[in-house]
Amino acid sequence: MAEYRLTSTWRIAAPIDRVYRTLRESGDWPAWWRGVERVVDIEQGEDSGVGRVQRHVWKGPLPYRLRFALRVTRVESLRALEAVVSGQVEGVGSWAFSGDATSTTVRHDWRVRTTRRWMNLLAPVARPLFEWNHAVVMRRGERGLARRLGVAPMAAASRAGFDLAAGLWAGFVAGIVATFAQMAIWWAGGEPVVATLLRDAALTAAIVMGVGLLGEPYGFDLIVMTVASCIHFALSLAYGCMLGWLIRRTRRTASLLYGAAFGLAVYAVNLHGFTAWYPWFVQSRGGATLVAHLVFGLVAAAVYRSCAGVSKIRQSS
Repeated sequence: MAEYRLTSTWRIAAPIDRVYRTLRESGDWPAWWRGVERVVDIEQGEDSGVGRVQRHVWKGPLPYRLRFALRVTRVESLRALEAVVSGQVEGVGSWAFSGDATSTTVRHDWRVRTTRRWMNLLAPVARPLFEWNHAVVMRRGERGLARRLGVAPMAAASRAGFDLAAGLWAGFVAGIVATFAQMAIWWAGGEPVVATLLRDAALTAAIVMGVGLLGEPYGFDLIVMTVASCIHFALSLAYGCMLGWLIRRTRRTASLLYGAAFGLAVYAVNLHGFTAWYPWFVQSRGGATLVAHLVFGLVAAAVYRSCAGVSKIRQSS
């Protein structure tokens, strides 16, 4: 199982008693919190709220939902709420409240493990994207709570956030550079560049178009090349965003190290993990593909840092 320790801090310009009461009534969350699709009471528990059991369905920007049961284990009026979570995520979620009659600070800690097989399989490379998905849902909750209470959201503290545009540019540029790097390695190693490129295009397009594409000789086909290119760049953009989220708070040198490690991890997933479903990619394993993934990670990290830096300069000017 993949473990996550995520913390979110909300600052609401409303009295602590109003904020506490609104959050305690979790059955009403779907009415004001975008991302909370359903909350159903299973057991009422004690008058204090301890022992209350609910079934939740949550969805963020990414195309998947999390379904879990939540059992309240701790209630301290105006101070804390805590619950044990089970289902597609397992662990503990807690709220801590502090403030006065004019403003409230709420800290949410999410200490969970994912139980869905595909999430655990993708965790080595998709963790940054899963964390980003969680962060978006929590930001929506902060804004929704402010609207629910009829107050304006307080200015957030300055922090290094994820730059989506920089992540997309990082994936796009790195996808191109890595392709040309791999072709250069083929050429240097005496492999037929065009024939090998057409073979890899057919292997990639077969994910969508079926195994009928496989088999020698691999000739040029515009549809095959188009489908393969779309798959290649879709993955490149996704990986670029994942890496950008991972390195958003790191220094430039550390970002390059993360990029190199990320590229190697993507190679392991693409050429060793995904071959459980697409076994024909085994023939693409090798030094050239490994180096190309390493180049992808390094270039993506460098481009993300550069683009994100330009965005900060523009915002401050």
